Amino acid sequence: MLRLMSDNPSMQTTLNSGYPQLTCNELKHMDLTELARLYSAYVHQLGIYLVEASETNNQQVCNQLDQLAVETGSLLICMALSNPKAFKAMQSTRLDKEHFEEVLQPDSFYTGMLIATDLSVNQTNDILWIRRLFYRKLGQLARHRKALLSRMTQSQVDTCHASEKLSGLTDWGKCLHQNGLDEYRTWLQFALCLMRGIYTPRQTAISWVYAYPTMYKGNKLVDALAALNSEPTTQQLMDDTSLSDTENAVNWEHVVAYTHTVTPENVHHHISFTSYFAVHARYSKQR
Repeated sequence: MLRLMSDNPSMQTTLNSGYPQLTCNELKHMDLTELARLYSAYVHQLGIYLVEASETNNQQVCNQLDQLAVETGSLLICMALSNPKAFKAMQSTRLDKEHFEEVLQPDSFYTGMLIATDLSVNQTNDILWIRRLFYRKLGQLARHRKALLSRMTQSQVDTCHASEKLSGLTDWGKCLHQNGLDEYRTWLQFALCLMRGIYTPRQTAISWVYAYPTMYKGNKLVDALAALNSEPTTQQLMDDTSLSDTENAVNWEHVVAYTHTVTPENVHHHISFTSYFAVHARYSKQR
């Protein structure tokens, strides 16, 4: 499990990859080739465990599969935190080629992945609910960003005193930078919900192996599920102002708090978000 609260987050590795313990600082200095090679080694071993587990139903193999799937999730989060540029490139690249090729997966790719992971009704409902909260949160951040940009008017730029102009630009830039950080953090929290709360380790392993030699995108996956269930589109949810921006922010805080309920003891199971939200959202209103 990632020690995300430390100055240099790290993870223990069980795979014979040459890195008994990986820190985010080490991942930060890896290039795309090194990251792709490391991720590919994990997915290859996950594929071996999946085949063995399906053929023998050996409990030891199943435990190894679960452990490695959790570890792979930690690896991806650590990559996203420390080397976001390379991680983004990995998500749209074929990873088994010496010279990387950009790949765009069709909608049918994600539909097939949903069939392979065999989600339960409760998991489906959880994902659709989190998707709604996720895009509404992104919509809140987008409106805030638009407001920040509108504040940078020509009159502000033309402030008479250079010191005042510089101060205004600096404050505006900090706010805009923080908005970008908040958006990226929201994406990571969304991914964490899928990997560590909604999906079981075996389902995450199936997703990664199914997608290889590419990586799947969580938003594309949940959008495919939404299309199958006649849910609102991404843009409709981002533009939805039926709730205030404050309410959207509070709802997303419940999602973040939900990820904190995942422990080494329950990480191998689906943890109901619907049940968690119903209890804690009601408690929040009472307060």
